[in-house]
Amino acid sequence: MKLFADSGVMKLRLWKSVSILLGLMYICFLALDLFFEGFALLSDCIKFLCIVILFLLQLYYGRRDHCLWIAAALITVIADFFLLFTQYYALGILIFCFAHFARLCHQCPSLAKASVVFVASAFVAGIDFFPALICAGICYAILLLANTACAFKKKNREISLAYILFILCDISVLLTYLGPELLQGFARPAIWLFYLPSQFLLADAMIWIERKAEGAEQHQPNGSDENRYAPEE
Repeated sequence: MKLFADSGVMKLRLWKSVSILLGLMYICFLALDLFFEGFALLSDCIKFLCIVILFLLQLYYGRRDHCLWIAAALITVIADFFLLFTQYYALGILIFCFAHFARLCHQCPSLAKASVVFVASAFVAGIDFFPALICAGICYAILLLANTACAFKKKNREISLAYILFILCDISVLLTYLGPELLQGFARPAIWLFYLPSQFLLADAMIWIERKAEGAEQHQPNGSDENRYAPEE
């Protein structure tokens, strides 16, 4: 019992400490984006490091029930690498689709099956008529909206807020490249203003459930699985 309690306290302290660190890094790259445009590469490196840290934390806290959520975090790292450091934006967006799909499979398996058929059909039908970037963006938007709808259906406030921020991030992306020049100056830094908090909330949702599961296990000395992590919670 004491061992479980000590482990839980240590993990909670680690999460709080890393949350403070991520907050400082968040302020740092926002300041660079807003006031020091010449340090764009440094800003991108800090952003990418934040995403890697969130993945490692989910890997550390995760259990066998979390495999799809952790896979989504790993895919997010790969996608963000392409989006931050290369010009292969269509590839980065397509990779990100798999992150959304993994989380959708975790939250709403039935909706995931319907979505993958619709997304695949839309991509195959559109690739002959539109550039790959637009097709990838449409598929991405479908999966993002499906995840958002699923989160609201499950009445999970934290994940719902995460996806609202995700949508605001993507609106900022559209405004950066397609919006009026007056809005572009705000929209570019707004991308990560919304994006990192969304990723933090998605990670925290999993870690909060993990802490809850560990607390339940303290009352199950025989290793019962009755209160283990349930994806649909």
